[in-house]
Amino acid sequence: MEKNKKKGFTLVELIVTLAVSAIVLGMVASLSVLVNKILQAQRYTSSVNSEYEQVKTTAENFISKYSSKGYKIVVSNSNEEKTISSIYIYETDELKLVSKFEFQEGVLVVSELKQNAGEETSSAESEGEKTAESFDETEFRFSTIVGLNFELSSELNLLKIEAVYETRSNMRFLINLGGLEIGN
Repeated sequence: MEKNKKKGFTLVELIVTLAVSAIVLGMVASLSVLVNKILQAQRYTSSVNSEYEQVKTTAENFISKYSSKGYKIVVSNSNEEKTISSIYIYETDELKLVSKFEFQEGVLVVSELKQNAGEETSSAESEGEKTAESFDETEFRFSTIVGLNFELSSELNLLKIEAVYETRSNMRFLINLGGLEIGN
């Protein structure tokens, strides 16, 4: 009597193969989720560092323009009633606003009085008209920084700027004010 030998897989072999495949696919899926989370964390950290450096460089450049004598600095931080944190620079002699550094809802706006704005204002005032000062504005948008806090130290002649984040520790840096007067 001849035995009937059919080529193929037994049910046990098929179940074992499916079980091993499911384990391998589960490990691959878990690894890809883990790698994706690591990449997201690295992108966020890179974005935080990049935005911090941008704020630091912008603030240092802003202050350095006015660090000579003849200018006064005033800061205002957000609180319950007000959501804008600002640095204002005034000419000491005329108490005229010449520049603003304002942060609100993830947007930093640096405004500087236009070079010819003083000439336009004086000619308009001579005609008896009042015009608003015109400013050149530069805007920076941030996705990780939710606030900026400013603190003046009159003893050390320093400005402390603190970048506030929702999901990480705040970062701080100091700027020497040079010849800037500290005002109220």
